[in-house]
Amino acid sequence: MDFIAYLLNRYRTMIAKIHDPVMVTLWKLGLGRLFNLWPAVFGNHLIVKHSDHKNGTPNYSPIHYLESDSMIYFAINQGVNSEWVQNIVANPQLEVWLPDGWFAGQADVVELPADRLPLLRSNFKSNPISARIAGIEPELEDQDFDLAVEDYVLIRVVRQSPRTGVNGPGGLAWLWPFILMFLLGLRPRKRR
Repeated sequence: MDFIAYLLNRYRTMIAKIHDPVMVTLWKLGLGRLFNLWPAVFGNHLIVKHSDHKNGTPNYSPIHYLESDSMIYFAINQGVNSEWVQNIVANPQLEVWLPDGWFAGQADVVELPADRLPLLRSNFKSNPISARIAGIEPELEDQDFDLAVEDYVLIRVVRQSPRTGVNGPGGLAWLWPFILMFLLGLRPRKRR
């Protein structure tokens, strides 16, 4: 694992506390497509809105994903007992914000090794930056790859219905004229 991946893993919690709200805000401002302009390098990003299993409060989580056979797959590296997995098992209904739209979906955990390993390998191949941060080589032999991803849980999301409204991606796009006016007001003025 290289030095940048080491730092990102070491300070993962602190980075997530800053990164996650910033990413969600940028998606709400309508900039979600920018994170998917160069998927060969940065991977594919989406926002998942899921409910907390304890009190039902909504959580927004940016995550890398793989789309295969019209289903969405993403990997969670915190194990089966993580808050993420408990939230999805308790309430599998969630919302997914993709660059091309926003929809409601039904999530479940992919448990069969015959399905899980090839999809995890494809997920890491299509998201090289997350593979690098995790220190996982997608090209490993099957046994070695299985050991490397044993703590990962693969979540499958089946699209159910498209969503619309102001509480999704682009819901804060109305702020852009005000942001532009503010930024234009900050520009240096010529002296006469």
